[in-house]
Amino acid sequence: IIKTTSDTSVWFGILRAGIARYYSDSWEFYSQKDGLSSDFILSIEEQKNKDSSSIIWVGTNKGVCRKIGKNWECFSTSNEKGLAGDIIYHIYQSRDGALWFATNNGISKYKNNKWEILELPKGIVNNQIYRILQIKDGSMLFAGNGFICRFREKNWDVYYLSNNKKSNVINSIFQRNNGEIFLGTMHGVWRLEKVSEGKMIPNPFNIRKDSKEENLIVWSIIETEDNNLWFGTFWGLYRYSEGKWQGLSKWMKVEDGGTTSIIQTKNGDYYFGNDYGLIRFRNGVWEFVNEVKGSVL
Repeated sequence: IIKTTSDTSVWFGILRAGIARYYSDSWEFYSQKDGLSSDFILSIEEQKNKDSSSIIWVGTNKGVCRKIGKNWECFSTSNEKGLAGDIIYHIYQSRDGALWFATNNGISKYKNNKWEILELPKGIVNNQIYRILQIKDGSMLFAGNGFICRFREKNWDVYYLSNNKKSNVINSIFQRNNGEIFLGTMHGVWRLEKVSEGKMIPNPFNIRKDSKEENLIVWSIIETEDNNLWFGTFWGLYRYSEGKWQGLSKWMKVEDGGTTSIIQTKNGDYYFGNDYGLIRFRNGVWEFVNEVKGSVL
């Protein structure tokens, strides 16, 4: 998990080792010893307030915590009835300032200091929600295991991935500047295509011809300032530009472990999460960041 914030900080979630913050060439580290509910980090989000202040929220496998000053305040189902579940896969702030929480038991919303649980549409068998995105038309997308729920004006639409897999968890959702919506799943890349007003269909989007797409786990997707798409996968890092694919793992000097998360900072640096740690691409040079010990998911 990698997140850039408005003060140019970069935050990293480290598997079973808490979180790290990189700011102004210095590092800070936070763990259960500092007040987090768990060191198993699943998500990081910045709550941006109208007065230009902000709050960092961290999702774990034991609830969610927010950083207030130097302290951490934590919420779980045991102390907050409006939190749907304790495993917080994703935290997302929508344009109206609300915070949304994707959990192992549905969706929660936090706005104006009030929590509420959002009732999912009927027919959804598994309430686990893994990713959230607000798209350009204002709709909220909630991704689960083999399905996308679209919520707009209090109405629901549900779109299913039609590959007949028993399980196909959606690990990432991303909308490009041109409006295209991509899904990274446990079985390849999908593109969510609009076929009519209010109706969208997920279709497979092949990364490379020599791979078996059904075995390609896609963890993360971003679009960089040059309008290239980057995909972090179990098989490594790929870039998609003008209809052409390029594998970049060999330049990363990583033999295996894949690429789990990707981000580009405002100063042009790239960070890539890996099973073995954190990789940075700066000024044409690939390097491991030695200060981060452990997997960056």
